Amino acid sequence: MKIRPTLLALILILALTACTQPTAAPSAPPPPSPTDRATFTPTPVPPTETATPSPTATVTASPTPTLTPTATFTPRPQHPPLITFTMEQNGVPSIYAIAPDGSGLTQLAADVSLYNYNGPLWSPDGQNIAFLSGASWDTGRVNILNYATGETRQVDFDRVSYFTWSPDGQQIAFTTYTEEDALFYPIILVSLSDLRLNKLYDMPTTQIITSLDWSPQGQSILGRWHAHRGWITCPCLFSLSGEYITIDNRGLDVLDASWSPTGEQFVFTGNYYLEEEKYQTWLVSADGTQGQLIIEDTYIESIDWSPDGSMLVYSNYSYWREGVGVSYESQLSGVYVYFLDTGTTIEIVPLEDFALSPVFSPDSAYLVYLTATQDVENTGYALNVYSFATGTSTQIVPAYVSNDPPTWRP
Repeated sequence: MKIRPTLLALILILALTACTQPTAAPSAPPPPSPTDRATFTPTPVPPTETATPSPTATVTASPTPTLTPTATFTPRPQHPPLITFTMEQNGVPSIYAIAPDGSGLTQLAADVSLYNYNGPLWSPDGQNIAFLSGASWDTGRVNILNYATGETRQVDFDRVSYFTWSPDGQQIAFTTYTEEDALFYPIILVSLSDLRLNKLYDMPTTQIITSLDWSPQGQSILGRWHAHRGWITCPCLFSLSGEYITIDNRGLDVLDASWSPTGEQFVFTGNYYLEEEKYQTWLVSADGTQGQLIIEDTYIESIDWSPDGSMLVYSNYSYWREGVGVSYESQLSGVYVYFLDTGTTIEIVPLEDFALSPVFSPDSAYLVYLTATQDVENTGYALNVYSFATGTSTQIVPAYVSNDPPTWRP
């Protein structure tokens, strides 16, 4: 088919006109207000809601990034399975490593803090371990142990509480208590190469940040936030660009929050503090705008994802159901696994065993968890490993383990 000259000229003119249209430069979003919230609607499949703007600023939640095929998680353990934990003997708390079969118990670091709320935490590449030292919670400092050389370096900053590794293992973010009267909790980044400090967030003195979990995609840090002397804690997303948004916690006092292995979702769990036997666990989109209620009527204080993203493991406490003021010995806690595809739950350890802090191994073949000894006040906890292949648990350290969460080498 031939194109007439006049028609061809008209096409050329239109094309040149379209190419010369100016493109408007994107405007930078205004800084967020600390009081803004991203909200979500309950199950089954809630519509996305826009964060409510304040009179002075608007929070725009970033859309969930589209993952490329290379971002799909496949469990590939880089090292033989290895568990790290804190144990106190002769009054000296130390970090140890042990294989899942109970062999190769090795001391890695001595005279560490008993306030390692994260446990001894491995870098994502499995080369370094971060832990706290200090005799009390207000003297805690971050230490970085190189597993291959045994060299330990200390970050020159006191009163560290919670910390987390960046996905590339080159930075650590931590919260700190710096103002005794005002309870002032900023987030500070430390570079692994030179231990240089950089304050990421400087929160108002009426706001407190507890617990941190860096997104696997590296774009934001998930924390728990609450007002000074307030009862209710809610999830909060802190971006590396200096913005942060609080997530609608549905009125729950949030006890734990954790990213999925791909960073596309996070889970948080909590209870209604003033209402007995009312507990909920929510699955939330990465930007905090969509949520789904997945577990009800189960008091969960710690929760962990399986590395393949198909399961959640948690410890289920029951002492809250027995009323306020129950004795320590009457507390009960078991370990349970929740399957995200079917919504079903199986019991791994019964409540009577008082099991705590379950964590999946990197290949999802094992769980490590703690159980209270008969004289827990004096002999601490035992370290146990559950095998999914055999469906059985083995006690590999019988006593003197602290209640800091055990961790696995990636």
